[in-house]
Amino acid sequence: MNNNIVKIEFPLPFHIPIEDGLKIITDYKDFATFKFECKEYKNESFKSRPEIEEFCTNIHMEFLSYTSSENATVEELMRQAVFNSIIYLNNFLDSFRLIADLNFIRNFSITDLPPIINIQVGEQELLYITTPTTIVNNPKPLNAESLKYIQNRISAWDRNRYFEVIDKFLSKAIHHLYTEEFLFAIIELQTSFESYIRMCHNLILIKDGESEEKIEKAKNYPFKNTIIDHIGKALDENLDFEDNPVINKWYEKLYSLRNKIVHSGQSYISGDMAYDAFDALDENINYINDLMVSKNYMELGGTVKIEELNRNTPEHVDSKEVEKRLRDRGFLE
Repeated sequence: MNNNIVKIEFPLPFHIPIEDGLKIITDYKDFATFKFECKEYKNESFKSRPEIEEFCTNIHMEFLSYTSSENATVEELMRQAVFNSIIYLNNFLDSFRLIADLNFIRNFSITDLPPIINIQVGEQELLYITTPTTIVNNPKPLNAESLKYIQNRISAWDRNRYFEVIDKFLSKAIHHLYTEEFLFAIIELQTSFESYIRMCHNLILIKDGESEEKIEKAKNYPFKNTIIDHIGKALDENLDFEDNPVINKWYEKLYSLRNKIVHSGQSYISGDMAYDAFDALDENINYINDLMVSKNYMELGGTVKIEELNRNTPEHVDSKEVEKRLRDRGFLE
């Protein structure tokens, strides 16, 4: 047996109609080979109702990488296998949905797996932690006072649709960072930022007493022109995409990446690229907010600090805490 072959099971929460015994193999030259077959399993969601039987599809995936270094650790092999296998599986599901015209088929994410799974690497069967932050997180129940903030946020969305678009796309992006659906996260981060820029320009025009006609017309100004020639001029700041180091970070890490996805068909986005894009967005929003406050376009304290993401990556997880929780649950001796 090839010691670099990694075997993983992906239990889909739905059934895809494929004949039993068929094996699907895809080989990407100089990258990896994917091989899988589908097996039925019974959905236990209805175990309290034995008269209801629903069967779903379990994907038995084999992954063989051609790019792993000879010195790659088992942990690195598993991480690469899980991440790339989910990307490949979603490509298959996207195509299956279109060809078979089955709209109920949805994509699979890392959070559809249990927090701990068994993975076979060569002849070894090992435990793999899919979402370490899920294991160590223990959020406290929200009290009535905290729930008021949630309701107030919804009320703010009703009063100002810019806030709604900014918040909802940012929230979706943060969720897709967590589920490792990085391509969607990039598009959503940039959509949130573009709406934020439009809101800032709208606020500037209102504060400057511009006419309703001009305010309405400004909504159709080109995006780059809005930032450099209008917002930059009002804030007395050079916001050129190349000259300003803060703006350039957003331009390189997020805006250009989003354009490569939309205009050039780039589909592979790594976790590092996605988190760098988030950091650039965070820095730019707070930078522009500070400028808006300094020019009295926002009230003092208008800077909105985006909370540090609880990142589902090894360097952002306390491994000792994860180990403790696993021992408490009986997974480790």
